[in-house]
Amino acid sequence: MPAPAARLTWRNSLRTRLLLWSGLSQMALCALLLGLFYLAARAAILANAQTEAESLALQASRSLNETLGSVQVSARVLELSGAAIGRQPFNLRSLLRATVLGDDNIDGAMLVLAHDALGPGTPGFTWYLRRDGGQRLREMSEADLRYDPEQQWWYERTVTGGAAWWSEPYRNTNTAAEDFVTYNVPLRRPGDSPRARPIGMVSADLPVARLRRMLATLPHDAGVEALLLSPQSRVVVSTRDAALEGHTLEQLVGDQRADLAPLRTALRGLGQNDKPLVFRHRAREQSLYTVAVPVEDSGWHIALSVSRDYVLARLNRVAVWLALGALLGTALAWWIGRRISRNVAGPIEDLSGSAQGFKQGQFQQPLPHTERDDEVGVLARALDSARHSIRDQMMEIESLATERQRLESELSIARDIQTAMLPVGRIIEGHRAIVEVGARLQPAQLVGGDFYQFSEVQPGMLWFAVGDVSDKGLPAALFMARATSVLEISARAARPVDEVLRAAARRLAENNDTCMFTSVLCGRVDVETGEFWMASAGHEPPLRLCANGHVETVAMETGSVLGIEADLRFPVLHGTLSRGETLVLFTDGVSEAFDGDNHAFGRSGLRQALQAGLSAQAQCDHVLEQVHLHAGDAAQSDDITLLAIRLPEDHTPSVVEIPEMTVEPAVAVAAFRTRLRMPLRHDSLGTLTDAVDARLAGWGLDSEAINDARLVTEELGVNLIEYGRAPGHEAPPMELSLSLQDGSLQMQFRDQGVAFDPWAQPEPDLDEDLLERPVGGLGLHLVRNIATSVSYRREGNANVVGVILSASPTAPDGAETP
Repeated sequence: MPAPAARLTWRNSLRTRLLLWSGLSQMALCALLLGLFYLAARAAILANAQTEAESLALQASRSLNETLGSVQVSARVLELSGAAIGRQPFNLRSLLRATVLGDDNIDGAMLVLAHDALGPGTPGFTWYLRRDGGQRLREMSEADLRYDPEQQWWYERTVTGGAAWWSEPYRNTNTAAEDFVTYNVPLRRPGDSPRARPIGMVSADLPVARLRRMLATLPHDAGVEALLLSPQSRVVVSTRDAALEGHTLEQLVGDQRADLAPLRTALRGLGQNDKPLVFRHRAREQSLYTVAVPVEDSGWHIALSVSRDYVLARLNRVAVWLALGALLGTALAWWIGRRISRNVAGPIEDLSGSAQGFKQGQFQQPLPHTERDDEVGVLARALDSARHSIRDQMMEIESLATERQRLESELSIARDIQTAMLPVGRIIEGHRAIVEVGARLQPAQLVGGDFYQFSEVQPGMLWFAVGDVSDKGLPAALFMARATSVLEISARAARPVDEVLRAAARRLAENNDTCMFTSVLCGRVDVETGEFWMASAGHEPPLRLCANGHVETVAMETGSVLGIEADLRFPVLHGTLSRGETLVLFTDGVSEAFDGDNHAFGRSGLRQALQAGLSAQAQCDHVLEQVHLHAGDAAQSDDITLLAIRLPEDHTPSVVEIPEMTVEPAVAVAAFRTRLRMPLRHDSLGTLTDAVDARLAGWGLDSEAINDARLVTEELGVNLIEYGRAPGHEAPPMELSLSLQDGSLQMQFRDQGVAFDPWAQPEPDLDEDLLERPVGGLGLHLVRNIATSVSYRREGNANVVGVILSASPTAPDGAETP
């Protein structure tokens, strides 16, 4: 029975999402409504607070104006009456008493007549009255005051200035240590002009305590602070911070209350008829509204500050309770929604659990809720129908996958066969010269239609060909196999290159119902002289790389492609390769390799990629690397084939035979030995195998033994080339020692490369699926099977690999001296 399908976690549940989004929507709606309510209420409360602050400031201004105005009027009356009474002291004293007793706001008054003020030789008069509690008055003459008023600065200011003025708060022995402000008025004779010099002065004293009591009537629990400023902008009364009293606004702004700077600036131009000044500022970590108004024409000002934080505190408390209520309501709504969503989302969860079973391949279990008549039933029946359809399709897909796996396995085998048909790079040696041949083929799919060929059809004569079939994939690979067979048969018949193409054209056109065709560029090169003959059947012309790095296109005529018409003519180009020159043949997969922006590599890119001095195989490897760098991550669109033929300037043979004794006198049977040395390169491997074939054939071994020795040489040579050199370094040369004695052929490979034991590699699992089996290992497996023994050891810095094969010469007396 299949395992039950895994249910969705609560995080991914539709029910959770439904509850989450509904809860979030309710919370967002509540937050929006609360926010709008809070902002509207806040704006209304702040506007109302500002209006009330202005009203309070104006009310306080009117109250202060009544008091200050009363003092000013009393002082003016005293000034007018005092000048009219003249020099009668009793009358002046009575006038002072009447002034002080007639105005409750006045706690003291002074009248000063200057000497000679009423005529030459007239004495001066100074009299000062002060309340001494209730209606009792304390009277003092100049002698009682113990100072000459006419010598005081305030007298000089009043007489010299000629205008009434308010003093700053002060206290002395005469004020009984209380703070007073005094309104000083110059005294003139009746009828004198305002510019006439005063004959004295009168003053009325107002206790600061009276002003403080007036401002104390303002509400204090509402965060209200009042400042009473004298005409000189000095703080006379501060209802909240007494430390401010006695300081001017200039001093306060420069010291501790920089927030009062707008008030200082405004008072400089604020007249008695100006509207109240309102500004916002911060003080003592509070946000304040401040309203400044003048006290009529007295020169006094009152500044009233209301704390915005205090005003908003109650609103904030209400907002917190409302938010808590909204959260409680949201929680209740979420609980109710959860109960409802369980009935709605439950069947959906059941169906989703069944869908999870589909993912695990459980298509046999029936689906629930198919009997319902609502939308859930419609969905359940649709899923159940899909279950049956998917189950049938899965069976069909499984069958197709098996067939595709078999096809891919066959294509992989076809790729290996196709690759095995292509020769590896090698060196063709003549008596006085050598020719290097290198090649690279990279199909766009598992198998491709590009091909190349080269072989030594005659001693010292290299045959080569490059072709491009019109299609890709398996059909192109089959046509390519047919084309290479036809070309090789014709080439080995030692025909001229044009006759090879004509013969191939006739054979490929026969029974070609698919109308496939191939382009071919083929030719011959004389190893000794460098002469070449080439003919083209609709193929790209090759490039010629000179020893100095100059690249030129080989201009040549071309015939039609092979496979369409039988009787064709193919012009032959005859030329000569000089020492150090390379002939580069290629297919359009090189020039038409596109990058991600659809820019082709082109013949110009190929010309730039060619580098003088590289071997033929290294040249092909370098060009292919540049093509890949140009293409980047873009998919390969066509097969890529490169064939390079180079006539090197240095024609030292690649395989050197080292003479040894060939017969050991101590044994009764014939013994043969030889040593071969070669560079550890792919292009030298073919020359080495040819040398081994020739040597073993000279020793009289049969073809089976020669083929086994060739297989061992190729497999171990390739392994040493691939793994025997350090990254970024040239591979050291390799020595192959051959020894034939007592029916055994001993082969010993020695090189100075990095340590590498080929027999330590794991044996391939031949029973494993071909697509899952790791690439490689089959060649060494074959060597183990045909050898009687294998060995490896490390001698100093050298790898020594040994292989012993069963082999006996057919003619022991045919030993030859190396």
